[in-house]
Amino acid sequence: MSEQFVLRWHYQELTLLKNLTTFLENDVLTDVTISVESHTVKAHKLVLAMCSVYFFQLFQEMRDTQHPVIVLHNVALSDIKAVLAFIYRGQCVVSKEQLPGLLSLAKLLKIQGLCDMKVPEKPQLNDISSEKRPNSTDNAHKTESSEKATEHFAETFLKNNDEEDDSYSLPSKKHAKDLSETCKCFLCGKYLSNQYNLRVHMETHEEAYHACQSCPHVSRSRDALRKHVSYRHPEEYHTRKRKKIT
Repeated sequence: MSEQFVLRWHYQELTLLKNLTTFLENDVLTDVTISVESHTVKAHKLVLAMCSVYFFQLFQEMRDTQHPVIVLHNVALSDIKAVLAFIYRGQCVVSKEQLPGLLSLAKLLKIQGLCDMKVPEKPQLNDISSEKRPNSTDNAHKTESSEKATEHFAETFLKNNDEEDDSYSLPSKKHAKDLSETCKCFLCGKYLSNQYNLRVHMETHEEAYHACQSCPHVSRSRDALRKHVSYRHPEEYHTRKRKKIT
């Protein structure tokens, strides 16, 4: 057996971290777009999948899509930017007011190194470190906070979609003929019953995927996502509906 040599790259981790940040800032080889608050940010699926259980499971269902657009409802742009900074740079700088929302999002997306952090009672330092040995009370508190955050996302999403449904009614017989052409999809020629249904249908032609806030499922339109929530998460869906009625 011939003699073997070990070739070691001492600055491998630093080089990778630096290049990842450079690639993100200059939009180099990005292959996923995240849409929040009518804004978009680009990233790399491999990097997100390595740092987020949520994104890993999400991309596993979208293997055939080269550059997906993931729509995250009811997520602040500043929070998703902070999450990307944490993933790519290993740290992020946020205000005291932004911290609770950011940590809730991190728990939802299951961001490694960030989802197990908590808001300190007296934040005197800028750095917040993970607790290696949280007690049972802390675990219960974190679980409750995560559940409340998920309920907030689902409730707001369902509420917004219900309001949109109410704002668009079926056209009357008097105007049905006039609206027939205006409710026609110019991409596939399909006729829809009203403008709202046309708008929902048009989303299926976009390269965008609407992400479920309760599981790693994506839908091609908001309407399809709402149906998924009502079918796969019926308890949450009907609870939100009852609260809205009362």
